Amino acid sequence: MNPNLQYAQGGTGRHSGSGTGIIDSVALIGITESAELLASSKTWTPELQRGLREWFRDYLHWLQTSQNGLAEAKAANNHGSWYLAQTAAYALFVGDKEAARKAVELGRERIAKQIEPDGRQPLELKRTKSYSYTLYNLRALFTLAEIAQRVDVDLFGYRTPDGRSLRGALDYVAPYLSAEKPWPDKQIEAIKHPDRALASLLRRAAIAYHEPKFEALLQNSELADSRFQLLWPRQ
Repeated sequence: MNPNLQYAQGGTGRHSGSGTGIIDSVALIGITESAELLASSKTWTPELQRGLREWFRDYLHWLQTSQNGLAEAKAANNHGSWYLAQTAAYALFVGDKEAARKAVELGRERIAKQIEPDGRQPLELKRTKSYSYTLYNLRALFTLAEIAQRVDVDLFGYRTPDGRSLRGALDYVAPYLSAEKPWPDKQIEAIKHPDRALASLLRRAAIAYHEPKFEALLQNSELADSRFQLLWPRQ
């Protein structure tokens, strides 16, 4: 695969590719994490590691300089959040800590603009699947905050003067882990209770904030020992 998404989400008769298609490579963040875990394996050779780093270095350059990449960077909603998470992760993987730090520091601006003082995320609540997209954007911001910890930037603890924060955003959605409290906004797709995406965010928050209430909510569900336990084990 060439290190670009120039033709991602192209529309016949409209355009050959769009910046919005960059969100399709979010899963590659996991590739960089897996490669770090494989580094000590005899079958994952230094040559393979170098080749993968070179690919991600080229892809990062494309993300930061192409018309599609620059357009996605300006997206105000979850697309822009995942763009930051990707560029930060890939920069860290290729050893460019300065680029990673610049990306995560922009997370403060995201928090200030995307999250209301009461924890709502208006741009995601406008969607027809407002619950799903609220969690999707929060996952992007949590991913960015976890990367930020590796370059000594604290996004988990960041709070604007009027109270906008990642913790506030999670506090807003946490009560909806069970079906007891119905989601108030439009959601054309049924919500599965307990929701795995929200459950994993609760575990990540329990670790980041050392907050028992998040773990308590999770333990009361059937997902406490789900697969995310491998990435974010109970403390």
